[in-house]
Amino acid sequence: MAFQLPLLKGLITPSAKERKEVEKVTGEIIYAATKICADAKPQVCGSVAKDTWLAGKGEIDIFILFRDSDKNVLETKGLDYGKKIVKSMGGKFRIAYAEHPYVRAVIRGRKVDIVPAFHTHEGELRSNVDRTPHHVRFVLANLGGLNLDVRALKRFCECLGIYGSDLKTEGLSGYLCELLVIRYGGFASLAKASRSWKAGEFIDIKGYHKEKPAKFSEPLVVIDPVDSERNVASVLSETNFFILRKALREFSERPSEKFFRISKHKGKVRKELAARGTYPIAVSFKTPDVRSLNGPVFPWSVGTFSLPKNHLSS
Repeated sequence: MAFQLPLLKGLITPSAKERKEVEKVTGEIIYAATKICADAKPQVCGSVAKDTWLAGKGEIDIFILFRDSDKNVLETKGLDYGKKIVKSMGGKFRIAYAEHPYVRAVIRGRKVDIVPAFHTHEGELRSNVDRTPHHVRFVLANLGGLNLDVRALKRFCECLGIYGSDLKTEGLSGYLCELLVIRYGGFASLAKASRSWKAGEFIDIKGYHKEKPAKFSEPLVVIDPVDSERNVASVLSETNFFILRKALREFSERPSEKFFRISKHKGKVRKELAARGTYPIAVSFKTPDVRSLNGPVFPWSVGTFSLPKNHLSS
């Protein structure tokens, strides 16, 4: 039988039971947040709001939107509200850091991020996370029932090890997956179109620019539909761009479910090292306080370990 995306439903689409659980917890959080956040509005964001999350990964993003506040008040009140919401539901939390601190919690067995942000109009930006509610609205208005295609692309990237826009993975974010599916009208169409991709590929869904602005030099440039000066694919590394392109081309030529199954290479690294007669050296250290680094830990660690690497190379 020829491969078709519906064959993946059981693998990538949340079950009715999971949906019910996620919707129940989300509803309870919004109810608690509405009572606690006197001068702010809670909103569900992320893949749960857009119904594009992968089976087994129903992580909930709650944004606390402040209309009139400065950044210090936003951070102070946002954290305070987040803590109170989690405590009111008997959950556990820790403080995480991005552009400003937010609450990362586990409530009823579900991972939950509670993020303070400014309530803004589209095109207005007071902090980077302010775009997120606009992203939700854009995707909901334009996805056109291609939820399974988005899930397929996310799983496809996950199996390649390039799903995630963190600085360690340097891959595709969930939002980027959604935009690519919207742009090409589905996963299969995206795979076919990737055959003509070249480094510096330029995608501008809303047509903000007549040509690619010179300031964008990344291998893939996807203009954010809610921010004409932002490349949604800015984190995607050159290596991962070519990994994605190659895999999409291979899928378009010979569609198969194997592209959506994570391959296991147990013992492969050990065998490779034995054949080469080399061995790894591991260095461990205590994670420093991120506030003292003025930024994320991973780039700091990469920079730190580039020193001995460069020394040994020379």
